[in-house]
Amino acid sequence: MTIITAQLEEKQLQKVVNYIYQFFQKNDIKKVLTQYGWECDIDIDEQYKDIEINTSDINKFINKSQKDKIFILGKSDLYITDPKKSFEFQLCHESDVHFKTANKWNNMRYSITNETVYKYKNSSDLSTNDLYNNK
Repeated sequence: MTIITAQLEEKQLQKVVNYIYQFFQKNDIKKVLTQYGWECDIDIDEQYKDIEINTSDINKFINKSQKDKIFILGKSDLYITDPKKSFEFQLCHESDVHFKTANKWNNMRYSITNETVYKYKNSSDLSTNDLYNNK
């Protein structure tokens, strides 16, 4: 399953980064893999290579990547996955966010509802309740 948001403004993208952190934290995932992608200002041989970080450092990693001008939120791609690569978030260069998984939602502590998918396709207004339903 793939879910793609509408184009988001910078403040909304920053909110999503926090939601991504919460998603991994709530599912007790201590480490994540990140990859720099399209439009990242890094040597091409370093793009699409896994960089393991602590889940608690997601915001710090993104902020440092932006400060170092490697990654620009909404203008370049950054991938964040669990170590088993069961699901993936892509902060996309088109100012949207992609979420991909083959997992069944009932095993996760956060779930995305069909109503949320509809909202994502038809609105760029985000709140925590729109993204996730606590189980």
